Amino acid sequence: MDNYIRDFIYRGSEHVGPSHRVLPVAGAERFDVYLALHKAVRESVQSSLSALCRAASAASAELRSVFGGAEVAIDLAEAVADLEQRHLHPLIESLSPELTRHAAVDHVEGSTAARELCQRLQALRNRPDGTELRGEMAVLESDFAAYSADVTCHMQREREAHNPLLWLHESDEELQGLQRRMIDDVPLHLRCTLAAWMARSVRPADRPALVAAVRHKVPTQAYDMLLDQLQMQSCPASAPFVHTI
Repeated sequence: MDNYIRDFIYRGSEHVGPSHRVLPVAGAERFDVYLALHKAVRESVQSSLSALCRAASAASAELRSVFGGAEVAIDLAEAVADLEQRHLHPLIESLSPELTRHAAVDHVEGSTAARELCQRLQALRNRPDGTELRGEMAVLESDFAAYSADVTCHMQREREAHNPLLWLHESDEELQGLQRRMIDDVPLHLRCTLAAWMARSVRPADRPALVAAVRHKVPTQAYDMLLDQLQMQSCPASAPFVHTI
């Protein structure tokens, strides 16, 4: 199993990039326990980055909404990382000790960056309307772009390192059950948000089953809001899927 550990390349100039991609055997499409959650995080974080890039530089209610959306995106990314730590890492460690140590390092570094970004977002949200924020916005946009890139690259490395081992030892049915348990364990205030970003990021044909799966996991009002959001032909990135329960 040592090859799996060597294949996981994490941040650092002394580490070279992977020379190959690890894929299932040709013709055997395996269930990826990470993919739906990772797509939701990627869509949420990158949409928030796009909204920050387009935002005006003067403090206003609209800008505070953009900042709030960015905080929710960070919260979602952190929640998914926590689910992985609690549900996936123990299983992977039981199959190959030490395999998750690089992913855990990424999670710690990501949490540090997330806390710093959220503190700055909250401070900017408290500025009075009309305050010029051009300089602060430029720095924030750059740092959020770096955070988005780190999260996206981490998720790709994680899947390439862990999926081959999971596919070797676990059936698709077992992995699907594991994903359901992870989704059931999502913090209540993020359940509708996660469901909406998952539904937005998957193929249209897969959306009905995904939405049906959360039907009884969120309050009726939140479920109705989710349906309304998915029925919109276009959803502006500056108006993220957010529902506080």
